[in-house]
Amino acid sequence: MTTQTLGAFAPDRASIEALSKRQPLEPRRVLDARLSAFETYLELPMPGERSEGWRRTNFAGIDLLPVEPERAVCDFTVAPPDSGRGLVVDLLEEGVARGGAPGVLNTDAGLSISKFSSLAQALWFSGGIIDIPAGFQATAPIVVDWKSGTYPRL
Repeated sequence: MTTQTLGAFAPDRASIEALSKRQPLEPRRVLDARLSAFETYLELPMPGERSEGWRRTNFAGIDLLPVEPERAVCDFTVAPPDSGRGLVVDLLEEGVARGGAPGVLNTDAGLSISKFSSLAQALWFSGGIIDIPAGFQATAPIVVDWKSGTYPRL
């Protein structure tokens, strides 16, 4: 089996703290959630061909090593009748600074991809937030178009 290594990024506590500092509006509670998720990432084993949820995965040519975090960029499309009715679409870091986006504090990793969910939770760098008020009925789908970035969060 041969694999291609995409990068030599090796995350550690210091790199996660540095990532958090690159976002000047990020509250301490978000850094704490990042560090907790990173600890979970370190504790969980790397999946293999015998791991639950991965048994039918051919690992040939797949590099599962972390890559350097890059800013996640997305565009939102909201139907004109839905604008101005309390719906908020914004950059994730702006929503976090306002005290929203409670999902970024969630360190529960899901099912068989938990190692990678934890890594994404620790290393996200930007993303999007959609804050939908109670009782809001959209007239059309809200479209999120991801342009770039690693570890995107919505």
